Amino acid sequence: HFLSGVMFAGRDGATRHFGTADGLPDPLVLDLSSVPGTRGARTWVATNDGAALVDVDAGVLTTVTSDDGSSPGAVDRILALPDGGAILVFDDFDSKWFLDPDDWPEREVLHLRWVSPAGEVGLPVDVPADDVLDLVADGEGVVWLATDAGLFRSAGVGLVHVPAPLPEFGAPLRHVATDPAGDRVWAALDGGEDEPAYLLVHDPRRGSWETLTAADGLPSAIRICKEMEQYDIF
Repeated sequence: HFLSGVMFAGRDGATRHFGTADGLPDPLVLDLSSVPGTRGARTWVATNDGAALVDVDAGVLTTVTSDDGSSPGAVDRILALPDGGAILVFDDFDSKWFLDPDDWPEREVLHLRWVSPAGEVGLPVDVPADDVLDLVADGEGVVWLATDAGLFRSAGVGLVHVPAPLPEFGAPLRHVATDPAGDRVWAALDGGEDEPAYLLVHDPRRGSWETLTAADGLPSAIRICKEMEQYDIF
């Protein structure tokens, strides 16, 4: 999904390209996420040097900037929120191409930033993990993150670790999804050497967990893939 800019295609077959000449901060696109309910007409674009909100119908591109007007840096993942804003995921180690090993930072600094629909960037929220593998917002605006250090949730202020019955072979949470009402959270785990992939189903209100495996009818596979459509389950 690495593109020189981003191309949008309408149902009528018409296409529209947005690149740096249109205000896109960088030609290297790292991730895309459409605002729920807009059918892709309003889409957040993460690039190697910042992010932007594209309104395809209006032909308008709003660039995200830091408080001092500079780019916030490379955005590794992006999630559009129902209010039109977004969450940006930054990894200060992976997002920079270091040519000299002496310039490498001592540790990765993984963090999130909330962005308003107008492009205003919030304060960084540190994530105690090495990688955010997936993130999704439920119908109540709670954001769920699948990381290599487990499951986290946030209602906009800080992060809360959600203990989950993870396997002993140490597979990370690969995907996370919710139903629109936020009644269930689904987390997918890769299989191990002798273990198939499986699903964890969480009820946030009760705090309960259910495990779905091949014994429950889940196909026996090493990895579970996720549908790209917002709120669709794997």
